[in-house]
Amino acid sequence: MDSRWFVPLIVLCSVHTLLAGELSTATTNSHFNVLVFEPKTPVFMRLHVEFDQGQTLADNRAQYAGLWFDQIDTNSDGVLDDSEAPHVLTFGRFDDVTGEVGDEWRRFDVAPTDGTVSMAEFAAHVNAAMGSGLSISRRQRRASQTVVIYPRLDVDDDGQVSTDELTEGLALLEPFDFDDDETLSAAELQPFPASMQASQMMSMRAEQSPFIVLNDNTDRVDVVRRLQSQYGDGMSDVEWEQQLNSPQPDVVITIQFPSRRPKRVVADSETASDHVDIKEESSRRLLAMTLGELNVDATLRNAQGSIEGISSRYLRLQFQYADADRDKHLDAQEFGKLEIDDASFSAVDADHDERISEDEIATFIDQRALLSRCRLEMIIENDTTSLFEALDRDDDRRLSPREFHGGIDPLLALDRNGNGKLAESELVTKYTLEFAVTRPAEFDDLSGGGAMNAMNADARLPILRPVTQGPEWFQRMDRNQDGDVTWKEFLGPRATFDQFDTDRNGLIDATEAESTP
Repeated sequence: MDSRWFVPLIVLCSVHTLLAGELSTATTNSHFNVLVFEPKTPVFMRLHVEFDQGQTLADNRAQYAGLWFDQIDTNSDGVLDDSEAPHVLTFGRFDDVTGEVGDEWRRFDVAPTDGTVSMAEFAAHVNAAMGSGLSISRRQRRASQTVVIYPRLDVDDDGQVSTDELTEGLALLEPFDFDDDETLSAAELQPFPASMQASQMMSMRAEQSPFIVLNDNTDRVDVVRRLQSQYGDGMSDVEWEQQLNSPQPDVVITIQFPSRRPKRVVADSETASDHVDIKEESSRRLLAMTLGELNVDATLRNAQGSIEGISSRYLRLQFQYADADRDKHLDAQEFGKLEIDDASFSAVDADHDERISEDEIATFIDQRALLSRCRLEMIIENDTTSLFEALDRDDDRRLSPREFHGGIDPLLALDRNGNGKLAESELVTKYTLEFAVTRPAEFDDLSGGGAMNAMNADARLPILRPVTQGPEWFQRMDRNQDGDVTWKEFLGPRATFDQFDTDRNGLIDATEAESTP
């Protein structure tokens, strides 16, 4: 085994012992408990993350700390004394822009307080700086999911949209056709498109996520209050608190990120409770399941940065190429030839001697590779299909007259109680959980910017596809490019329009246009 990667077993054990003493079982980074607020009953998910040879996030963090400890422990005696410990970097943000702790190192000397910093004490400092091993963020909802359509179509205020109301939809929503093109885009159905992003952010803050991580930062009083409010099945606050502190998982999900084999996300169907159903369409990178009445897909995303993909052989070749004077070291000018992303000269020059050895580069790559496997990121996306999306059969982000006229079948397909009307509650709720391993967010801004990027303005606008079918006059008259010519678009007399409109639906399609009236 490469000596740069070797961390003695006794050190790893002591690190885990110390961390276990400081953290609850929910936050040891060996597994994570997630509470899911399913409509009828709470469901507990347990997430396991595995790397090569069964390593966990906790192992990766300990190994990462070990690499840094070895660099700072210049006399290799296994502890950091009062001449070495001041060089520990601030808050564990191990890059070239952070300072050293100086005399503050004594606050790490806790178990025992003996005037030195042990490997376990140092690792606890690093682990605390990294923050939680699991972070959750929510992806913004699509503009087509947030349109205000139900109250505008629901003329009789019964909380449902009937087939008659849908057929009259274009007339009912005509005041919102701001560009007067006889179609309704997602932007038009939100009265103030310029403030859509702010409205979405307010909506997301108000909307309670059904997924709650149970860790030391969880407000258990608030969670118990929510459990009582949503379920109220006679359990006392104390009983709920006991469940939160020692959750029995309804499903155990294992997420595997081996370096040389395909990544996998799997669940143990044998141990899953009655609240969980693993679907047959699940595959290596997709876990499809239902948690109570919630449809949930778990998927994997590659989040590896370019620096983590550098092989040792490639590194040696590049080092030899950059070492112009063949002194087996690189000065700042030679180092620039390597073009290693995210790596500055001062960050790689561990001993600050103004030159870099091949070992220093290799250690830096090892550190960054380990750092990229120290946090599990779970991005939640509400993937529920809205009524707007169900009606928008050509996916052009707008509703045309034909889609309103032909919307009865899509509406009835979603009508789960068979009453010929559609309530918002009948839309099947689906969530996608996207998992990736990446750097701790507290360390630097190299982890991809997160899931909460501002919505691209283009995503709100309709997609206009040039009309290529039908005679030339038809293509010219179809000004909104929806594949039909309405009476408003038609430039001839009404009698001629009616002759082309053979099915009497108020629209001329390409086939009708090619016929001779």
